[in-house]
Amino acid sequence: MTTATLPPLSPRQERILRAIAAFWAKYRCSPSYRELVDACKLSSTSVATYNVRALIGCGLLDSMGFDVSRSLRLTETGLAWLGLETCERCGGRGMVERDGAGAQR
Repeated sequence: MTTATLPPLSPRQERILRAIAAFWAKYRCSPSYRELVDACKLSSTSVATYNVRALIGCGLLDSMGFDVSRSLRLTETGLAWLGLETCERCGGRGMVERDGAGAQR
């Protein structure tokens, strides 16, 4: 997916996507919905769930199901939207920033 075809996000959805990426980078798992509420200063877990589902619908996040805890993962499209890519040196479990030429920094 090229940058031109990446979906537009609301400021709240962008905050949620960035919070998930930051949590993954630090803890190597996704945040709980309560942690998303706290990190993004949302009013409730319902707001978090609504926006996470929208991000899944856009193809930026993937989930093993809403009944599985900490199952959110950024897709390749989600990583591209944030200017990140998976780190091949760590078996694809980490994320690194991409420079303008697509090289890992």
